[in-house]
Amino acid sequence: MGRSPPPRARFDLRVLEGGRAEPPPADRARRDVLVVDDDPLSRDLFETVLRRLDPDTIKVHAFDDPQLALAFATSHRVELAVVDLHLGPGRMNGLALIERLRALSSLGERLSVILVTADTEPMVIYEATRLGVPLVLEKAVDLHKFLLRCCALLDIDPPV
Repeated sequence: MGRSPPPRARFDLRVLEGGRAEPPPADRARRDVLVVDDDPLSRDLFETVLRRLDPDTIKVHAFDDPQLALAFATSHRVELAVVDLHLGPGRMNGLALIERLRALSSLGERLSVILVTADTEPMVIYEATRLGVPLVLEKAVDLHKFLLRCCALLDIDPPV
């Protein structure tokens, strides 16, 4: 029965409506975050940045195959999904994956998602917005902004 840790400073970061995940119950020790990208360099980079958030509670799971990510999500409460738009020939795209992840998630439409893409076509942003994706980041992603957005979506303080 110890003392609770001192309160941490809060940063005022705005997130689009519907972009924030519901806070986990206080007794929940692990928070699962998905990274799905068929490009190994991007996947490893996002995974490395996300692992800096809070290694004691944030568990990052990286996949190159959207089907494996869906299989994982069936048995885990994913709170944030970072998904690439184009996941390889013959595979579902990132928008379809996000729709399926939300259908599986207890958070539903409130599942926090970030879509990343090198595709600069305006229709990509339109489709993402139409499907309720609150945040689309263009590759090459500014990693500092990416980290801050992830912290805002997970409602945690950025690492120092």
